[in-house]
Amino acid sequence: MSLRDHLCRLATTVDHWSPEIAALIDTGDSNAKSEGINRVITLIARDAFGFRNPPTNAHAAAPPAEPADTSSPRRQLLHPGDHRRC
Repeated sequence: MSLRDHLCRLATTVDHWSPEIAALIDTGDSNAKSEGINRVITLIARDAFGFRNPPTNAHAAAPPAEPADTSSPRRQLLHPGDHRRC
């Protein structure tokens, strides 16, 4: 896509959205606050109703896996500040 094509697309977009752009400049209002509130409501609803797809979310209710074998020197966990390589 050439620079001219990009500029034409930008001009078309700005022309299409000019009433909304002018309203934003005139009033300083946007829909960001309502979009944020809707996002919070969606997250709360998702938590309130639990898992919607049990097979997909089975891992969330599964018991924890057995701990990894750390007796082998190659499997030992490094502590912060320990710069040895396994």
